[in-house]
Amino acid sequence: MFTPDQTLKIYASLWSEIPDFAIIAVRGWGGLILSLGIALFSAIKASESYGRRALLIVICLGNGLLVLINLYATLTGIENSMGWTLVAVLAVLTIWGGVLLIREKVSE
Repeated sequence: MFTPDQTLKIYASLWSEIPDFAIIAVRGWGGLILSLGIALFSAIKASESYGRRALLIVICLGNGLLVLINLYATLTGIENSMGWTLVAVLAVLTIWGGVLLIREKVSE
């Protein structure tokens, strides 16, 4: 969110071909990650509830979509080989959230 130029230089294959709107997209992505981190931190000791279940669903869906997007970008050469690290980390987070979601029992 605060250093989009440096982030794009790490992951982009061809820095000269990155349009200006990509910097705005990276800032938006950083803001989303920051807000998700705050939400997850506040839910660490939360009891099982519909709200926590909804948060886990958002984590699974969001990270799952990001796995697909980064996988596509890495395979097509939009991202360099550092894109595989994103695919791996996001896949682990998706699986982790899915496991927690399966184990979650909402008391009615």
